[in-house]
Amino acid sequence: MTADVRASVPAADPTLDRHPRLRDVVRGDFNGDGRRDKFALMTQAEGGRVALYFFDGAGAAPVEMIDAGHRGDLPETGLLMLPKGSAHEICMIYSMQGELACEAEKAFDMPVLVYAKRGESARVIVWNGDKFETWDVPEDRSVHLLAVS
Repeated sequence: MTADVRASVPAADPTLDRHPRLRDVVRGDFNGDGRRDKFALMTQAEGGRVALYFFDGAGAAPVEMIDAGHRGDLPETGLLMLPKGSAHEICMIYSMQGELACEAEKAFDMPVLVYAKRGESARVIVWNGDKFETWDVPEDRSVHLLAVS
């Protein structure tokens, strides 16, 4: 699982872009430390399992964020990075609880990652200043995420 990726790709390794098991990657400072981080969809060497990993630009070991299924699912899976400030707008879209319920998300001033897979709810990964949060966006509202970008 995660150990497989750690053993094959050091977090700071620039060759990640040429790694044979890399399927999709987005880059940005997702945790606010001023370094360029990466989220990458990668297949496992054995069994074809796919997972979404976070590669910290500071050089920490990769962290598995989401089990993305099997490599046969990849044509229906994608990553999208939304700009700083998107967390508040996304909260408004998915929660439908109004401005007051989403007030805290105004402070989440990092780019936002959207993981989408056809037939499933989209997942939004956002840094809250201390750790990553994952939000499930109801499938009937997932299409509205494109309006934020």
